[in-house]
Formats: sequence, C-alpha cells, structure tokens
Amino acid sequence: MSTEARREQLLRVAAELFGSRSFDDIWVDEVAQAAGVSRALVYHYFPTKRELFHEVVRLHVDELAQATLPDPSIPPRDRLRASIDGYLAYVDAHADGYRSIHQGAYSWDAEILELIEGRFAVQAGNIREGLREIVGDLADAPVVALAARAWVGFLVTATLSWLEDRTIARDELRDLVVDTLAGAIRAAIEGMDDA
Repeated sequence: MSTEARREQLLRVAAELFGSRSFDDIWVDEVAQAAGVSRALVYHYFPTKRELFHEVVRLHVDELAQATLPDPSIPPRDRLRASIDGYLAYVDAHADGYRSIHQGAYSWDAEILELIEGRFAVQAGNIREGLREIVGDLADAPVVALAARAWVGFLVTATLSWLEDRTIARDELRDLVVDTLAGAIRAAIEGMDDA
C-alpha cells in the first residue's frame, strides 16, 4: 500500500472508532488492530493519539468544505439547497467521521475547536454572501450574522439527531434546515425593522 493510501486507511479506521466512542476510550492498539497493521506503524504516521484525532478532524472538515462549495451561477435559495444536499450526502457517507468531529471535540482541545469554528465561520459567511443578493446590506447586520452563525449550530444538531434515528428522509431534513434558516433570517430582519 502506498504511503498516502495507508495514511488514508488509518484515518478512516480511526474516524470510525472515534465516531463510536469518546477519545479517551479509544486506544492506538485498537486502531492498529482494526487496520490490520502494527501499533508501531500507526505511530510512524501519527506520533500521538491526539495528532491522529486532529488529522481525522482536519480530513473531515476539509472534505465537508469541498462537498458544500456553493455554485454562484444558481439562485441563492437553490444554491443553499444544493450546498445542504452536498453536506448531507457527505455526512451520510461519512457518519462516523462526522460524529468524531462534533461529539465531544469542543470540550477539550483548542486546536480542534479552532478548526471547527473556522469552518462554521466560512459556512456562515457563505450564507451571508447568498443573502446579500436578496437583502442587500442587511446581510452584514450583526443580528443577521448572529442568526446565520447560530443556524450552523442548528444544522449540526439536527444532523447528529438524524444520524441517530433517521426517522425522516434526507430530503425532509434538507428542507427543514433550509426553512429554519429562512425563518431565522426573516426574524432577524423583522427585529431590525421593529427596533
């Protein structure tokens, strides 16, 4: 196996394990056993368990960013739906990695928190860019920026819940999160009008 293929294999195996249990409950020996390699080989690629976890998070954050790139040639609402479709398709295909990013990562590691928060900021910025085409300069209002950023948190929570029980279809989840964003932005703008 090539160096890059082996590294990718180890990251995928680690993502599955970290997605099923907490960081503290996973041992490097388990990663090695699940990948069919020696513990020393895992340490060759990732000197510490923490570094392995960081790389799992970085891999999934980067891939998720690529899966949700907005297409500026389509109308804003269709662009949002397409980005959410990409997001949910990625999550569906990489559920363990997604869980490993969002379940417990915030509480203990500043570097991971920075990676995730950076991705959230990009997503919220993409939303505001699309809104600018609809509401003009109102997209830059602090309350609209807050609504967009808070909605990203809603998206993560709704997606994690959906992964747990899948009581609704993926398209229904997409429509729910798109409509929730529209409602949050509408409420933010109406609140500005009332002020």
